[in-house]
Amino acid sequence: MPYSVKPVEILNRLQEDFAIEQEAPDSWEQLRKIVAAKVAEWMELNPGEFFNMLYIMDVSEEKINKAIHESEGPYFAVADLIIERETEKVLTRKQYKDYFDEQDSDAEKW
Repeated sequence: MPYSVKPVEILNRLQEDFAIEQEAPDSWEQLRKIVAAKVAEWMELNPGEFFNMLYIMDVSEEKINKAIHESEGPYFAVADLIIERETEKVLTRKQYKDYFDEQDSDAEKW
């Protein structure tokens, strides 16, 4: 079963975990701008805490280094990595929610 993710689902996860205070985005590009602005703020105010948050989010350190050092717009490159990782998490949760729902319904047949 294919799953889809909406930009608002990603923003909701980021709001829960990292206190991003924004209204629901209408598009992926709008979400990207919101996250990039927050990345810029984090990197300028407290880079150590920012990198710790990326570690907690399980964003690849190798990808982060590449995004920061090899791109012209590091804030957007890092925002893309955050959005990519959070999308993976949402998709995984949807997949396993369905799996466990199916398991629960099979268990009830006993």
